[in-house]
Amino acid sequence: MPSRFYKNFPLPCFPSLTGAVCFGLLLLTSQPSQSATKVGARQGNRQINSVRFSGDGQYLVTGSADALGRLYTVKTMVHSVDLKGHADSILATAFSPDSKMVVTGSFDDTIKLWNVATGAELRTLKGHTSTVSSIAFSPDGKSLASGSGDFTWKVWDLTTGAIKYSITLPTSVSSIAYSPDGSTIATGRGDNSFSLWEASSGHLIRTTKGTAEGESSGVHCVAFSPDGKTLVADTGDGSAEVWNVANGHQVIRFEGSLVTAIAFQPDGKTVAVGGSDKSVRLVSVATGKVLKLVAKPVEHEFTGVQSITFSPDGKMLAVVGAGGLFDIYDFK
Repeated sequence: MPSRFYKNFPLPCFPSLTGAVCFGLLLLTSQPSQSATKVGARQGNRQINSVRFSGDGQYLVTGSADALGRLYTVKTMVHSVDLKGHADSILATAFSPDSKMVVTGSFDDTIKLWNVATGAELRTLKGHTSTVSSIAFSPDGKSLASGSGDFTWKVWDLTTGAIKYSITLPTSVSSIAYSPDGSTIATGRGDNSFSLWEASSGHLIRTTKGTAEGESSGVHCVAFSPDGKTLVADTGDGSAEVWNVANGHQVIRFEGSLVTAIAFQPDGKTVAVGGSDKSVRLVSVATGKVLKLVAKPVEHEFTGVQSITFSPDGKMLAVVGAGGLFDIYDFK
């Protein structure tokens, strides 16, 4: 078993903002008692919106309500660099595929590119007229997709900073993701649907309406499996659904307690599910069975897990909860 360590840091955390958190409901079919080992926790006085590991596993970034991004070295969890420049909360973060650059999307309607080694600002992308709630790098690192509350999503040329194309929808775009091969972009929408698009042109492939009945707050999370064959999306009404990308058929639907964050484990067989009760569970994509209870639920807790991400080797899980914390769980 690994040792456990704890330190205090002046770290952020965040008020739950539309588009920054994935809301849905997931019924977990069993409740195993085994938990992963929590090997790190960081306490702060600002609210965290987003946490991400770099692709090389060396860095972790957080985006916060105090308009700062913070970089940490994963080996020591030492806070190494501040990313200063935004005028309002950072809602979304992403590392470039080569891990040399990190991108932040903000409530100030802008996107900023930063040098990971130095924290220097490289470029500001302007074009959205409302909150930038989601961002995703293309697998080749040459393009960036962004979703916004201005009812548009855009693809940017990172060499020039120019907009390649912009697509307008009837609702806000609260989540966005590239397929692993870079051919497809998925967008989650406020009308309880998600769409697949040709990444090269923005041509619509398919729009899928969630199977939720009654009121829904929309699709706030979309994530491709590592092999690109399936996509998981929340429906905003209390469910999460796994879909076959090729034919648009639903693979499985989970129902239950309110889900606030979802991430695929690198093996593609498992998803980490964060709930409004601060619980974190590893769930089988094929069966919906809970494989491991990582963090136990907290009774009468509604602030929940704000962001969740696996390390590239799948052995660590970073979890952002309300109250200025992010925890690192070790699966070694």
